[in-house]
Parts: sequence; C-alpha cells; structure tokens
Amino acid sequence: MEEKKRPVKEIRDGNVRFAIWENETPQGVRYSITATRLYRTKDGKWQNTSSMRPSDLAHLAFAAAQTSIWLRSQNEQGEADEAA
Repeated sequence: MEEKKRPVKEIRDGNVRFAIWENETPQGVRYSITATRLYRTKDGKWQNTSSMRPSDLAHLAFAAAQTSIWLRSQNEQGEADEAA
C-alpha cells in the first residue's frame, strides 16, 4: 500500500494553514502551495476550507510571507548545493 504524500512543510498562523508540497520533475524540485482555514464543526470535528473570512486576512498575509521566506531559503540551499 502506497503511503499518503504529506506536505514537506506546514506554516500556520491563527486558523490559516499553508501546506507546501514538493514535486520531483525532470527539471528538479518544484513546490506547490495550498492555503486553508481550519474550523470546528458543531459536533467538534476539525475541518478545512479554502474560503477565508475578512478576519483571516492578517493571518493569511503573515502565513504567506513566512511561506515565501521558507521557499526562498530552499531555493538558496538548492543553489548552494549545485555550486558545491
């Protein structure tokens, strides 16, 4: 049985979560990102949605900035590995 693929990194602020997915391609590693908002249903189960509320915008902006910083650090690391 194949193991379910997991994000290589998750960045969360408040109820907003960015998941960063790593994809191997013939051109090298590429990343994709999903942004979701976590919430609890009336019966207490955690769910997620891609819909955001106005009150989520500050969390979305902060998590997006942190995601960008992480992705840039990965790109810089990859360039350093290639130069070695």
